[in-house]
Amino acid sequence: MKATKLYGIVSLMLLAVMAFAVTASALPVIDKVEVDGTTVFENQINRLSIEAGDKFDVDVWLTATERSNNVRVEAEIIGYEHEDIEDETDLFDVEANTTYKKTLSLNIPADAEEDSYKLRITVSDRNSPAVLRTYNIVLDLPRHKLAIEDVVIFPESTVTAGQALLASVRLENLGDKDEEDVRVRVSVPELGIAATDYIDEIESDDEEETEEMYMRVPSDAKAGDYQMLVTVTYNDGRDTLSTTKVISVKAAPEAKEPVVVTPVTPTTPEPQQESMLRKALTGILLVLVGLLVIVAVILAVSKLSQKDE
Repeated sequence: MKATKLYGIVSLMLLAVMAFAVTASALPVIDKVEVDGTTVFENQINRLSIEAGDKFDVDVWLTATERSNNVRVEAEIIGYEHEDIEDETDLFDVEANTTYKKTLSLNIPADAEEDSYKLRITVSDRNSPAVLRTYNIVLDLPRHKLAIEDVVIFPESTVTAGQALLASVRLENLGDKDEEDVRVRVSVPELGIAATDYIDEIESDDEEETEEMYMRVPSDAKAGDYQMLVTVTYNDGRDTLSTTKVISVKAAPEAKEPVVVTPVTPTTPEPQQESMLRKALTGILLVLVGLLVIVAVILAVSKLSQKDE
């Protein structure tokens, strides 16, 4: 009796193990993984010709041992502290004894350091334990690589037509080499204005900022938004990068019309009026002269009468 019970318990345990094994084996097996066309292997260092800032494909080959539904493949870079670097496929079904290739895309941030990272590939579905594979990869640091960290303009929001526009640009050196004589040019092509400045040196893994570059917005510029173009040239003119920033221009206030003052000139009498005036004055003078003559005669007669007496 005891032997029968023991046999039953062992049988149940074997059935449970077999069921677990069947469930565990339902997911496809990872056959091969390629990163940017290079096959990578577990438990070894895989040095890749991938630089910070690059976008690359991860190809995963899977072989299904049996039919399974709602399978998903995920790829993730472990070791970058600022954000998640990952991608995943849509859900798909697999058939037994069939090989599948799934492609995922990853983008390494431009400021990622030259260091060792881990690439984790996960295959999962709704019911089975996930299948994990981890690959050690090393990224290369580019020899020459600058990044535009910030563009600062003043006035910050809106500039009035006819006023000055100042711009400064901050750059970061993400490359392995120091950069010298970096040329930075800002321009607003639609307004026909531009300015240029040079940064003597930017050491590797360091940042530098230009001086303020001066531009004057034309006084007749129309109100609206304009694209300001920032162009950086470095590595002896071999490499360039650029970005744009929107500036808002406000039309210049309209000038007030000048008040015209008309001088008042004295009016001159017309010729006819002048002639009449002269005649009147002449008559008055004649009358006065006549009166003076009469007075003189009277005085003279009066003196003669006094002498005769």
